[in-house]
Amino acid sequence: MKNRLLLKKDKETGAGQLRNSHDDVTIADLTRIVRANLKLIAVVTTVAMIITAVFMFATPNRFTSRASLLPSGQTDRMASLKMLAGISSNKSDENSSELFPIILRSNSVRDSVLESEYFISIEGKQSQVSLSEYLGSDNRDLLRERLSSITTIDTDANSGLIEISVETIHPELSQAVTANYLVQLDQYNINGRQ
Repeated sequence: MKNRLLLKKDKETGAGQLRNSHDDVTIADLTRIVRANLKLIAVVTTVAMIITAVFMFATPNRFTSRASLLPSGQTDRMASLKMLAGISSNKSDENSSELFPIILRSNSVRDSVLESEYFISIEGKQSQVSLSEYLGSDNRDLLRERLSSITTIDTDANSGLIEISVETIHPELSQAVTANYLVQLDQYNINGRQ
């Protein structure tokens, strides 16, 4: 759209002034523009709504199950700074939960979670599902990678709270996998740390 200059005369003095045409746009002008393009606006809005609806119905629902672990022992807020400085801290036995995220991400825990069978209801029927079926692979490395993509393990630096979450398209599967992570962590603490 070209910027046109209009010559406007002042009523009192009669002198002419040059003004940009966009300075004189009124509500009536805007209303006229909207009315002239009403069909185009309606078509664009309708197409956007249809695309959004198709995308929403085509995308399966995702369900997330979360579990929080409270820290055991006292949290050392200076642990990361001490580690950077090269100072070792002897609090690892007292505050064993600092190791929990590392243990949960370990291959032994992930392999145990992957090898388990899970019972979920699909269309009202109880079904037994393995994560290799759900994740669509038999390759162990690929399965670990895909399990990591649906699993989130976060630690709050201030409180030491550890949160595990698993997201799948089946709520029972998300809950069962999250519970299995906790069982495997417990088993590791009982048996693996002896």
